[in-house]
Amino acid sequence: MFNAIVSAPPLWFSPFFLRPLLFLVLFGIAAGAVGTLVNLRNWQFGAEASVHSIFPGIVVGAVFGGIDWIPAGGGICAIFVAAALTWAMRHRAHEAAAAVVLTSFFALGVIISLKKGDMSGQMEALMFGRLLEVTPQRMAISLIFCLFACVLVVLSWRAQLMCAFDSAGAGAARVPTTLCDVCLNAAMCAIVVAGASAIGVLLVVGYLIVPALAARLLSSSPRQMLAYSVLLSCAGGALGMATLLVPLFQAYFTPSLGCSDPSGSMRTHRRTAQSTKESSDMLAILLLPLLELALLGILSGIVGTMTVLRGRVFFAESITHGAFPGAVIGVVCASVFTRDHSILALCVFLGALGLCLPLSALMSALARIPGVSGGGAAGVVLTFSFALGYFLSKWFAPLPLQISSFLTGSIMTVTPVDIVLAGMALVCALCILALRGRHILLLSFDAQGYRAAFRSSPGACALTDALISALITVCVIVMIPAVGTLLPLALLVAPSAGLMRFITRPGVLMVASVFAALAISACGFGISLVAELSSGGCIALTSGLFFCGCVAWEALASRPKAGSTPARRRVMRQRNEA
Repeated sequence: MFNAIVSAPPLWFSPFFLRPLLFLVLFGIAAGAVGTLVNLRNWQFGAEASVHSIFPGIVVGAVFGGIDWIPAGGGICAIFVAAALTWAMRHRAHEAAAAVVLTSFFALGVIISLKKGDMSGQMEALMFGRLLEVTPQRMAISLIFCLFACVLVVLSWRAQLMCAFDSAGAGAARVPTTLCDVCLNAAMCAIVVAGASAIGVLLVVGYLIVPALAARLLSSSPRQMLAYSVLLSCAGGALGMATLLVPLFQAYFTPSLGCSDPSGSMRTHRRTAQSTKESSDMLAILLLPLLELALLGILSGIVGTMTVLRGRVFFAESITHGAFPGAVIGVVCASVFTRDHSILALCVFLGALGLCLPLSALMSALARIPGVSGGGAAGVVLTFSFALGYFLSKWFAPLPLQISSFLTGSIMTVTPVDIVLAGMALVCALCILALRGRHILLLSFDAQGYRAAFRSSPGACALTDALISALITVCVIVMIPAVGTLLPLALLVAPSAGLMRFITRPGVLMVASVFAALAISACGFGISLVAELSSGGCIALTSGLFFCGCVAWEALASRPKAGSTPARRRVMRQRNEA
């Protein structure tokens, strides 16, 4: 072991190591500059949305043109993503709109990847990158995108600062705020495309959030924050390259799991056994998936309404990522003692829940730090969680479950244990709704009034908010077997976010969201069966189409009718608002 460590330093001076290091330094300069504006304008969720939304363009470029066409595919997709995010950020309930945009685009990428590419290796490479495979040609193309992002930052710097510190004053001063939004979204998309092949689309968000957030705590001016952000981005890249020495120690500390599954699926044997039964009935095969979809549809309709009304969409997105390392830990712990797949399914739930709870507490603690917004805290936890999950999956490889199974799930492989867990989660949600439903609604619509009403009981607000967070966490975790850790947000948010444009009563909205979620689940599942596509991706994509349909219907309904006068339209608008 000592000889291996001693022989490691020459690696630092080899082109194999220096080229990725140089790329990370140059990429860190651009990402640090863009991340400064992202944090100043509190657009962390927009950065997360851009990371996920560009994924289908990257997949199309890789599948049909090879790895060298990733920047082209990502660049074309980035044009549409920047426009969609600009609209979403200016739209009512922009977090919900951005959440639907990111999950829908990402679901489309998952569908294309699993349909046209290989089932694991290719998608994993696109999500997490291959840093050591950076060639001079790929690095040159990536640096062009980085240069484009830096130019946008320089040209719009003053206007971006005015929008960040005084958005109302910027509008009054006739600052082109829409153009500023477009520039920032385009810069974020350029950074994502630049780092896609080397760092991966899911980990680029760390460069856009974490260094700039740390720089904000250390600096006293925007320019100082910019300098610190660039410095920390470059230092983080160099530190990350140093972790290449970690495999030298892995052989000495990694336990043997003894659970390699050549098929790569935790429950493949069940699916194989079903397919080999000549007398099997299709209804019997689909019984568990349909029951799981029914339970998840009802649960997501109830919890999703609370999520949207309370404005906890970014929190839910962070939990989806936090469940990834917890699920990996659960599989590792179970694999040491047993190969029972039902036990593994239970351990996935317990591991994800056990890690999500401290991550939620960490998120709350970070949000209380002066200078750290709720979005910034969620972004830090999101980035840390996903990087930790990928690190653990590689450290303890081989696992009896592929990374793609964690990320996208499969409704056809659910077990009775998954059904029981989903049913228990639904019962808990109904009980909390019956006992604290009025408190939840009042806190969601008027938080200040709720605190004033329960001033004598200061723990009431904290308890209600904690119950909402717990319900979101449990709902996301029980959805992992069906739609994975990346796609639950679509089914959770889209029904309520779409229907709230037409329904104002919370009770009616919750009931309508339940029926909408059931319909979306059934439709997505049916499409996946007929077209032989990813079930989780189809459900998430159907959710996005439902939301877009609601938005389009609202736009058509609000168009002035022929022959109507401005005064009449004003009166009708006042009546509708009343």
